[in-house]
Amino acid sequence: MSDIARQQVEEALTEMGETQLVPPARAALLCARHENPDRSQQAAEDLFSALADGARICAAKAQDPAYSLRRLIHEDHGLDGCHDNFDDLDNANVALMAERRCGLPVALGVAYLHAARAAKWSLAGVDFPTRFVLRLDNVRAEDGDRGAVFIDPFERGRPLTISDLENRTKAMAEPLEASMVAPIPDRDVIVRLQNNILVRARYDELWDVAERAALRRALIAPDQAHYWLDLAAARADLGALQGAKAALDRADATPTADTRVREATLRLREGLRRHLN
Repeated sequence: MSDIARQQVEEALTEMGETQLVPPARAALLCARHENPDRSQQAAEDLFSALADGARICAAKAQDPAYSLRRLIHEDHGLDGCHDNFDDLDNANVALMAERRCGLPVALGVAYLHAARAAKWSLAGVDFPTRFVLRLDNVRAEDGDRGAVFIDPFERGRPLTISDLENRTKAMAEPLEASMVAPIPDRDVIVRLQNNILVRARYDELWDVAERAALRRALIAPDQAHYWLDLAAARADLGALQGAKAALDRADATPTADTRVREATLRLREGLRRHLN
């Protein structure tokens, strides 16, 4: 039954990747089902439904979006960052987040994005290098101008200024670049969620978990050659050599395959050839 459920999820993620329509909550729940096919998602479905209903009510009352999201997600529904066990793999699983009411920054970000979509607020993730951050656009300032407000979902919706973000990049000895605060597509948010699982699984030598995370990422963003390359490497770690070869073929056939990717696929192919012959 688990294999059938995973195949169905893979088909749904493939469709999302092909259309580039990746609703954050639905995609994150599909990823969670792929990892734990037999686990109930009722708590997550109830949570996301309640968040959407609450956000629509706030929007109908013309309440401040940033304040409404913060109150709705953290006060009304008790979601928080997992500070005590940050590196636990389960913190990137939105189904478990709903049960335990805590998660990683990007998992909490999925809840924010789902609520904001229901209210038609202009919220997006940004590709910030440390913790995942959200960007709320079209916010009216005291002087009447409209601009962006940044939100840290891990710190209970704490608003962040550009100075705050500059201080965070200074801690890494990097300047704040425009690309770090630009809105990213929803699919990149889900990719980042899978990155969290992939990195932690590799560190813990959970090769089957790493392979599944790499596969989900490649299906969601099939135009990214290096994701297929990472999937091939994950399958090679598992000893699934034919599957690794198939992933390398996808990497080579992807238009984004540059010289670095092609050199890496050649090296990996040579390694596979020694084991297959």
